[in-house]
Amino acid sequence: MKKYRRIKQINQEDLYTTYQVSKKYTDERHSFDYWKKKYKKTPELFVACYDDNRIIGICIGKIRKNKIILSSIAVHIKFQKQGIGKKLLKYFESKCKKIGKTIISVGSAKNVVKFYTKAGYKPVQKSKHFQKYILMEKKLNSVI
Repeated sequence: MKKYRRIKQINQEDLYTTYQVSKKYTDERHSFDYWKKKYKKTPELFVACYDDNRIIGICIGKIRKNKIILSSIAVHIKFQKQGIGKKLLKYFESKCKKIGKTIISVGSAKNVVKFYTKAGYKPVQKSKHFQKYILMEKKLNSVI
């Protein structure tokens, strides 16, 4: 039987746990202090999937000029392939619309290009900074 799961904006108390999930499952390079600064600017771009009170997935972004940079999305290995990443991304996109941003950009590792393509993201170019990433973007429909 599945436990109660919900996706919501994280609170400050869960920021470090969210950071740890990102460090474990992604190529996160920034310090926790950097995360705290980004969270203070746009907490609505820090979302997580909770299984009861445990964080099992995260989706984190930041504003850069006129678009949102999706900087981290990860799901705990025990919960992968259950649609959690898809739900996190959809919720994250709704948050982006609410703050008036309609373009999301993400540096996708080659092994997850299919995930983003299914969600409507299009390859734009290879990343100039990291050879193993493909820059992908999605233009969201009108603001909610």
